[in-house]
Amino acid sequence: MKPSKKIVIFERPYDLSIVLLKHWFDMAQEAINERGRFCVALQGSASLHEFFSKLSGIRDYKFWENVYLFQTDQFHVPYH
Repeated sequence: MKPSKKIVIFERPYDLSIVLLKHWFDMAQEAINERGRFCVALQGSASLHEFFSKLSGIRDYKFWENVYLFQTDQFHVPYH
């Protein structure tokens, strides 16, 4: 059975960032335990500014050795 999905609305970016950081960290730990690395693509978004700020505060350098971040963009820029 698939887990049920729900929509959660946050009134403040700070509240979203706290929940998102915990979820992100849990997924990272699971991926590192299973595959030895966590690869994630993050888009640059003003709405995620608070999350990125908190993410940069993780000082566990051993954790970061197994994390691969890729910056993405939602806009298509043609190659010339």
